[in-house]
Amino acid sequence: MKTVVILSERLDNSAHQTLASGLEYCLDSDVWLDASGVEFLGGRCLELLISASKSIAANSGTLTTLSPSDRFVEHLGLLGLDPDQLHLSGD
Repeated sequence: MKTVVILSERLDNSAHQTLASGLEYCLDSDVWLDASGVEFLGGRCLELLISASKSIAANSGTLTTLSPSDRFVEHLGLLGLDPDQLHLSGD
Protein backbone atom coordinates (compact mmCIF):
# COMPACT_ATOMS: atom_id res chain seq x y z
CA MET A 1 0.00 0.00 0.00
CA LYS A 2 1.25 3.50 -0.82
CA THR A 3 0.33 6.50 1.27
CA VAL A 4 0.70 10.10 0.13
CA VAL A 5 1.50 12.65 2.82
CA ILE A 6 1.14 16.27 1.73
CA LEU A 7 3.68 18.33 3.61
CA SER A 8 2.75 21.74 5.02
CA GLU A 9 4.16 24.94 3.62
CA ARG A 10 6.03 25.58 6.88
CA LEU A 11 7.64 22.59 8.56
CA ASP A 12 8.69 24.41 11.72
CA ASN A 13 8.34 23.62 15.43
CA SER A 14 4.61 24.34 15.38
CA ALA A 15 4.09 21.77 12.59
CA HIS A 16 6.16 19.03 14.26
CA GLN A 17 3.34 17.32 16.18
CA THR A 18 0.95 17.38 13.22
CA LEU A 19 3.61 15.87 10.97
CA ALA A 20 4.49 13.24 13.58
CA SER A 21 0.84 12.25 13.92
CA GLY A 22 0.40 12.02 10.17
CA LEU A 23 3.47 9.85 9.68
CA GLU A 24 2.71 7.59 12.65
CA TYR A 25 -0.08 5.81 10.79
CA CYS A 26 1.90 4.97 7.68
CA LEU A 27 5.24 3.67 8.96
CA ASP A 28 4.41 0.16 7.76
CA SER A 29 3.75 1.11 4.13
CA ASP A 30 5.39 2.87 1.23
CA VAL A 31 5.15 6.63 1.74
CA TRP A 32 5.26 9.38 -0.82
CA LEU A 33 5.91 12.84 0.59
CA ASP A 34 4.44 15.61 -1.53
CA ALA A 35 6.93 18.40 -0.84
CA SER A 36 5.88 20.63 -3.72
CA GLY A 37 4.51 23.37 -1.47
CA VAL A 38 7.20 23.44 1.21
CA GLU A 39 8.69 26.90 1.75
CA PHE A 40 10.44 26.25 5.10
CA LEU A 41 11.99 23.12 6.60
CA GLY A 42 13.21 23.26 10.18
CA GLY A 43 15.59 20.93 11.95
CA ARG A 44 13.03 19.17 14.17
CA CYS A 45 10.82 18.27 11.22
CA LEU A 46 13.83 17.10 9.23
CA GLU A 47 14.83 14.85 12.14
CA LEU A 48 11.30 13.46 12.11
CA LEU A 49 11.45 12.77 8.36
CA ILE A 50 14.79 10.99 8.76
CA SER A 51 13.45 8.91 11.64
CA ALA A 52 10.33 8.03 9.66
CA SER A 53 12.47 7.05 6.67
CA LYS A 54 14.47 4.66 8.85
CA SER A 55 11.33 3.16 10.41
CA ILE A 56 9.68 2.71 7.04
CA ALA A 57 12.83 1.04 5.65
CA ALA A 58 12.96 -1.28 8.68
CA ASN A 59 9.43 -2.37 7.77
CA SER A 60 10.50 -3.07 4.16
CA GLY A 61 8.84 0.07 2.86
CA THR A 62 10.17 3.07 0.99
CA LEU A 63 9.91 6.81 1.55
CA THR A 64 9.99 8.91 -1.60
CA THR A 65 9.76 12.67 -1.84
CA LEU A 66 7.70 13.79 -4.81
CA SER A 67 8.18 17.09 -6.60
CA PRO A 68 10.25 18.76 -3.89
CA SER A 69 10.09 22.53 -4.03
CA ASP A 70 13.32 24.43 -4.58
CA ARG A 71 13.07 25.79 -1.03
CA PHE A 72 12.68 22.26 0.41
CA VAL A 73 15.83 21.12 -1.39
CA GLU A 74 17.65 24.32 -0.40
CA HIS A 75 16.75 23.86 3.27
CA LEU A 76 17.84 20.22 3.20
CA GLY A 77 21.25 21.42 2.07
CA LEU A 78 21.37 24.18 4.68
CA LEU A 79 20.65 21.55 7.34
CA GLY A 80 23.47 19.36 6.04
CA LEU A 81 21.51 16.67 4.24
CA ASP A 82 22.10 15.54 0.69
CA PRO A 83 18.70 15.50 -1.05
CA ASP A 84 19.33 11.95 -2.29
CA GLN A 85 19.26 10.74 1.30
CA LEU A 86 15.47 11.21 1.35
CA HIS A 87 15.06 9.44 -2.00
CA LEU A 88 14.03 12.60 -3.79
CA SER A 89 12.22 12.06 -7.03
CA GLY A 90 11.32 14.56 -9.71
CA ASP A 91 8.11 12.69 -10.51
